[in-house]
Amino acid sequence: MLYLIGVFASGTLLVFGSELESLFSPHMQRQSLSTSTDLPAGFGTLLDAALTAYPDAKPLIIRPPASGWFASQVEMRQNGRDFIVWIDPVNATVQGRTPVLGLKEILRRFHVSLLIDSRIVLILASSVSIFLLAQIVLGLKSYRRFWRSLLRSPVSAQKGRMFWGNWHRWAGVWSTPLLVVTCLTGIFYFVESIGFTPNLPLASPPAERQEVLPQMFDGADLDQAVALAKGELPGLLIREIYFPKVATEGLEIRGDLSAVLVRPRANMVTVDPETLELIGVHQGEELSFGRRLTEAADPLHFGTWGGAVTQVVWVVSGLLALTLVLSGLMVASWRTSTTLGKPSLFSAIKAIFLPARWTLLVILTVCVFGALRLMI
Repeated sequence: MLYLIGVFASGTLLVFGSELESLFSPHMQRQSLSTSTDLPAGFGTLLDAALTAYPDAKPLIIRPPASGWFASQVEMRQNGRDFIVWIDPVNATVQGRTPVLGLKEILRRFHVSLLIDSRIVLILASSVSIFLLAQIVLGLKSYRRFWRSLLRSPVSAQKGRMFWGNWHRWAGVWSTPLLVVTCLTGIFYFVESIGFTPNLPLASPPAERQEVLPQMFDGADLDQAVALAKGELPGLLIREIYFPKVATEGLEIRGDLSAVLVRPRANMVTVDPETLELIGVHQGEELSFGRRLTEAADPLHFGTWGGAVTQVVWVVSGLLALTLVLSGLMVASWRTSTTLGKPSLFSAIKAIFLPARWTLLVILTVCVFGALRLMI
């Protein structure tokens, strides 16, 4: 249960992770707040501004404003370190930089794999979704007519075990829809981690070149590639541009089109960065059924599919899931009160987790080790 508290808390914070991080890094926010995510400056101008400010760095990813709150971002790498340059989307003024490993990324890595970039840890962490889904099914089966708690207030004159039991049932019923969604998408992450995911359509290999990105590649070339992408996929709303990391990769322009519940990579145009010729294109509707299910995982898991409205719903549901776990611990404390004295959250934790203290120590060690690796 302690692990679930960490997962629910980090997942809830992740929904608005970027907004929380921007409170500590004001240069992530655009100078003049707007309700529009338009990019008047253009992608080429953003690239030129970033290269002018950091001439020795290599561009990795360009993203337009995620909302009217944020500036545009250009992720870059210099001397083996990755960082994000934040640029005003209107006048292309460089506002500052932040490390890629910010608050949101730390939360994400903890939520996904306990801060350890290892496939084995990712498999173990995502497999928890299977057991959690089984618990939900068993809980609903044992709680007959559970739907009656939907409109029943958990607040009552009762105290002690009955009080916390009311909160446990009420939070459980109201958080169940989101928990089912997150568990099912978590199972897709598990399937993806063990290698049973259909691949995206592959682009043709680009022309042979000596460098990862041609030395003379600049904003004008990028604008030409963007124009080519929009010509191939009319109506494409570009969300991210990935620069090649090796000489055998192309420039990937990704975004939203007509397909729903997909990540930006579902609609992608790949361009040879040297010849600026088309080498690959696909859109969401062309993907296989299995791939479409995989692409739907992120929008559903983090509640981004409906914008700010669904994100707020996901946060509220995440708080309810936390209430479910904490109230369950309090109920457990009353059950164990005859042997442990006065009921308390600490007594419940002691009774439940004392037998598993060595397992918890291993998990804590893994997290500490992962955190130290991130700081080095």
